[in-house]
Amino acid sequence: HHARLRERAAAGSYYPDHVIFLGPAAATPASCRPGQHLLLVPDEGAYLAEDAQPAADELALCLALVLARVPDDAELIRFTAAEEAALLGWDAEKYRQSLTRL
Repeated sequence: HHARLRERAAAGSYYPDHVIFLGPAAATPASCRPGQHLLLVPDEGAYLAEDAQPAADELALCLALVLARVPDDAELIRFTAAEEAALLGWDAEKYRQSLTRL
């Protein structure tokens, strides 16, 4: 069951807050890319990057809880790389993030 959750989390991002707080998909030791804030290590657990936003831990838990409820045979639709880039570059989101740093 945990392997399936890891596979889905590493396959892509599924909702806007996932992209904003955790970056594009979860990383694994074999697939780490810049901008990913959640690392999933088999037989160890989940790690958040030191520069992750304060709410990232809640979003990581949310992702795990949501994916655990999705049936194994469900087809999930992920954001494309272009959609992720648009979310990360969105001016309104940059402004909101600047407010949380005050």
